[in-house]
Amino acid sequence: MSEKTNATDIPALATQMHAAFAQQQWEKCEQLCLQIEALEPANAETANVRGIVASQMGDARSAEQYFVRAVNGSPERIDFQLNLGRLYLQQGLAEDALHRFQAALQLKSSDLTAALGMGQCLLQ
Repeated sequence: MSEKTNATDIPALATQMHAAFAQQQWEKCEQLCLQIEALEPANAETANVRGIVASQMGDARSAEQYFVRAVNGSPERIDFQLNLGRLYLQQGLAEDALHRFQAALQLKSSDLTAALGMGQCLLQ
C-alpha cells in the first residue's frame, strides 16, 4: 500500500528531481516534476526543469510553454530568463530573445551570459 503524497514531500521530490536531472534521466525527471506539480501546480522550478527536459528531447514548442510559465511564476530568476532567451535565440527569434536577455541584465547587470546573448541577438 503506497502512502499518499503531500506538500511536505516537495523538498524530497525536488531533491530526487534534481538528481535525475543531473544524471540526464529525462523521463524520471519528468515524472518527478509531475508529482511536484500535482501538489503545487504553480511551481516555477518544475516548469523550468520541464522546459529544459523538453528542449533536450527536441520539443521546442513545449519547452517554450514551460519556460514562459517559469518566467511568469518567478520573473526574478535570472536562470529562467536566460533559458527562455536561449530557446528564442535557437529558434531565430532574436527580438524575443533580446527582451529576455535584457530582463536578465536588469536583474544582474554583470551577467556575462546575458550580455553574450544580447550580442548574438544583434548579430542575427
